[in-house]
Amino acid sequence: MIPGFLSEYQKKITAVKVYKFYSMINQAVRRSVFDNGEPDYWIYPGGVRLGSGDGANINYENNYKFVNQYIAPYIKFDMCEDWKIAASTSEDNHLVMCHLPAGDAVIFGVYRQTGLAFDMYYISDFKASKFDSGAYLTDASKVFYFSLQKPANNGTEDGTKSSAVKNRNFVVPYVLNWDGTYEGLTKPGTKYSCSDEYTFYPAYCTKLLELNNWKFPDNYPW
Repeated sequence: MIPGFLSEYQKKITAVKVYKFYSMINQAVRRSVFDNGEPDYWIYPGGVRLGSGDGANINYENNYKFVNQYIAPYIKFDMCEDWKIAASTSEDNHLVMCHLPAGDAVIFGVYRQTGLAFDMYYISDFKASKFDSGAYLTDASKVFYFSLQKPANNGTEDGTKSSAVKNRNFVVPYVLNWDGTYEGLTKPGTKYSCSDEYTFYPAYCTKLLELNNWKFPDNYPW
């Protein structure tokens, strides 16, 4: 198989896997919302709820309890373990890495922002890629950034609990501090830029992928 064809094949396979994860995690969160209420009212260990103040004691044990209560019952994991990524915040030392049956993985983290934020990093072909705890997650062809947000009502609702959570995506591509423009996603030199010259994490790349109907655009830094 010639290199160019192989690269395009890998892109197509990866794009399908990212969208499959996106669909799977949203289905899991919608089921959790049906049982546990809106994510803003999910309680982080210690009594602090998401979307409120940031007085939580963020550590691996509490993150694991949180994931185990609100996510793990609704999605199949092989196992979860302590993980850290190289970054500038202490919260990145206390993440939960959960392995998916197909060899992929997802990292969950709780962060202090205006309230408590719940972010996740989907890693395609985790086993084959041999990521190590403590490494930077800067490979835009393997790592895809998502966050939990309160969605706008975009489904047909008739006032019942079941229909109120139908067709609503709580997990979305990461867009913290994005200015809402395509240029803002790809501008070189910005903190989360999806470009060949990103300076921190290529966190906006997942949004770029979504805007291109879950297909890798030509300017994607693969």
